[in-house]
Amino acid sequence: MRNTRKKMPNSNIRNKLKEGSTERIWSALSELRYIFSHALLRDAAYEMQLKARLRSLHKLAGDTIVKVFPDDKEKYAEIAHHYEQAEDWEKAMEYCWKAGEYFEESIKYDDASKYYQNALTIKESILEPEHPDIAESLKSLAELWFKQGLYVEAESMFERALEICEKVLEKESPEVATNLSNLGLLHYHQGLFDKSEQLHLRALEIRKRILGAEHHAYAQSLNNLAILYDKQGLYAKAEPMFMRALEINERALGSEHPEVGLVLNNIAALYYDQGLYDKAELLYSRANEVFSKVLGQQHPWIALVMNNMAEIYRQQGLYEKAESLHLRALEIRENVLGNQHLDVAQSINNLALIYLKQGLYDKAEPLFQKALGIREKVFGPNHPLVAVSLNNLAYHYQNKGHYKKAETLYKRMLEVYEKVPEANSEVATCLKNLASHYQNKGHYEKAETLYKRLLEVYEGVPEAHSEVATCLNNFAFLYSSRGFYDKAEPMYLRAVEIYEKSLGQLHPWVAQSLSNLAGLYCNQGLYDKAKPLLKRAIKIMVKESPGSLNLAVTMEIYAKLLEETNREEKAREMHERAQAIRDKNAKK
Repeated sequence: MRNTRKKMPNSNIRNKLKEGSTERIWSALSELRYIFSHALLRDAAYEMQLKARLRSLHKLAGDTIVKVFPDDKEKYAEIAHHYEQAEDWEKAMEYCWKAGEYFEESIKYDDASKYYQNALTIKESILEPEHPDIAESLKSLAELWFKQGLYVEAESMFERALEICEKVLEKESPEVATNLSNLGLLHYHQGLFDKSEQLHLRALEIRKRILGAEHHAYAQSLNNLAILYDKQGLYAKAEPMFMRALEINERALGSEHPEVGLVLNNIAALYYDQGLYDKAELLYSRANEVFSKVLGQQHPWIALVMNNMAEIYRQQGLYEKAESLHLRALEIRENVLGNQHLDVAQSINNLALIYLKQGLYDKAEPLFQKALGIREKVFGPNHPLVAVSLNNLAYHYQNKGHYKKAETLYKRMLEVYEKVPEANSEVATCLKNLASHYQNKGHYEKAETLYKRLLEVYEGVPEAHSEVATCLNNFAFLYSSRGFYDKAEPMYLRAVEIYEKSLGQLHPWVAQSLSNLAGLYCNQGLYDKAKPLLKRAIKIMVKESPGSLNLAVTMEIYAKLLEETNREEKAREMHERAQAIRDKNAKK
C-alpha cells in the first residue's frame, strides 16, 4: 500500500479516494477509510514540505559557496547545480553561463557546451522567444561549436541569432553586423568564399552607415575581408584593405593598441603567403613591439608573433633561429594556457617540422604524435586540425622511407577532410601531398589521377591563385620527368602566367617557374628557348633571393646549357657561383 501511495500524484489524491468509495472497495470500512485518507494526505503534505525544504537547502548551499568562494571558477558548475535544484532560475542561468565560460577557457568544450545549453534553455523558458538576450546566447553557443569544427550546428545557431536581431532590433544595428560577420567567418572556414564575401560586405556597409568609416568595428570588417582575399590569393585586393584597417585602428585606438598589433600580424602573414619574407619579418617585429608594450612578455599574442616569425626562418632554412623562437613561444603557451591547449599543439607541431627539415627524425616524431594527441583530445578524430597533424606525421614517415605508414595516414587525412563540408582548400592540400607521395614512390598513374582531381578542386578558386600555379608546376614536373614534354609545357606556361598575375613579374616564384620551363626546353635540346628564360630567372633571383638554393640550381641548369653550346669558360664561372651559394647554405 505504501508504494501505491507514493506513485499517486498529490493533486489526484481526493479523486482516487472518491473513486475507491464509489466502487465499494472500502465502503464498509469507514474508520479505515478515514485513516487511509489521512495517511495519504499526510504523506502528500510531507512530500511538499520536503521539496520546499530541499529547495531552501539548495538555495542556501548555492549562496554559501558564492560567499565562501567568490572568485573560484571551478565552483561555478556546482553553484549552478544548487540554484537549478532550488529553482532559482535567474541565478541558475547566470552560473550555468559562467560555468560554460570557465570550461571554454579550460578547453573542455563538451562541458562548456552542456552548461551553455542549460543556460539557453532556462533563458528560453523565462524570456520571450525573440528576446535579444536569447540571440546573444545563441551567438555564444555558436561560437563555441565553431571552435569545435561543428560547422553545421554553429551555422543554424548563428542564423537564428541573426534572425532574432533583424526582427527585434533595427535591420542595421551593430548586433546584426556582428552576426553577419560571424556567419562570414564560418563560411570562410567552410571554403564557401562567395557566401563569406557577401556577408562580410553587408557587415561592412552596416558598420560604415551606423558607426562611420573611422570606427574600429568598420576596420574589423575590412580586416576580415582582407583575410578572405588573402586566402584566395587575391593579394592586390587584400593589401589595401589591411592597410586601411591599420590606419583606422591607429587613429581610433592608438598606435600601441593590441588590435593594431593584430592587423600588423595579418599584413605580415599576407607578405609571408607571397614569399616576401623580409617584408613579413619587419611587420611581425612591429606587431611584437606593440604586444610587448601593452600586454607584457608572457601573453599568448607574443607567442603568436614568435611562432609566425619562426616560420619565416624555417622557410629560409635558418633552423637555429626558428627553433629558438618556437621554444620560447611554446614556453609562454604552456605557462599561460596549460599543456593541453591547441596553441601548444601548434607550437609543438611547428617545432617538429624544424627537426624534420634537419633530418632529426627521432626528435620530430614524438612531437608530431603529441600534437596529434592534443588535437584529437580536444576535437575528436574528424576535425581539420587533426587532419593537419595526420599530414605532418605522414610526411615525416615519408621522409623516413616508411611509405606504408605514410600512405595510411594520408588516406585517413583525406577521409577527415572529405567529411568537412566544402573544405576545398584543405582537400586540395591533402590531394597534393598524397600525389607527391605517389610521385616519389614512382606510382605515376596514381599521382596523375590525384593531380587531375586536384585541378578539379581548384576550378572553384580564382584563376590568379598561386596555389593553382603550384599544382600546375608539380603536375608538369610529373609529366616532364617521364618525358611527356608536350603535356608538361602548357602547364609550366600557365603556372608562369598565374604567378605573374598574382605576385608580379619579379617574384622569386615566377623565377622558379621560368627555371622549370627552361629545364624542360634544355631536356629537349631547345637551347634558344631556354636561354632567355634562364637569364630572366637568374636576374630575378639575384635581386630578390640572392642566397637561395633555387638560384644555385638555376645557375647549374644555365651552366649545362653553356657547356652544350660550347661556352666552357662561362659555364665554369656559372658552376663556381652556384657552388659558392651551396657552400654558404651548408654553413647555415
